[in-house]
Order: sequence, then C-alpha cells, then structure tokens
Amino acid sequence: MRELPELRVYNQVGAALPWDDTVVHSQGVLQCTRSELIHSELARIERYRNKGDLVSEREVWTYLQWRDRRRG
Repeated sequence: MRELPELRVYNQVGAALPWDDTVVHSQGVLQCTRSELIHSELARIERYRNKGDLVSEREVWTYLQWRDRRRG
C-alpha cells in the first residue's frame, strides 16, 4: 500500500436525492433503486476490506481525527 502521510482528503456534500428513485450503477450494468444499491455496495466494501484493499473504520476515524487536528 502506498502511503501519503501529508495527504488530507475532504468530502463535498451534494444534493440529497430520493432513495426510491431508479438509477444506473456507475458501471452501467446494474439498474435499481438507490436503497437497493446500498446492499451490493456494502458487500463490495466488505470484500475489498477482506482483501486488504481498504482500511478499517477505526483507521478512517483515526485519520479524520489527525486531519482535523492539523487543520490550519
């Protein structure tokens, strides 16, 4: 894993969209409601975490605390 110790990542909040709207997944194959997509996305996240491609929730929280303490 490549580490970038000085990298700070921030989110940009978008508009709230209805959970029951039918949408097309980013890959363009799957079409269902946003609420139905949550289940497949959570399963995908878990697979990536199990492979070691994603850090744990604890590591994300630790990073966010570090990022916000060093702001300025």
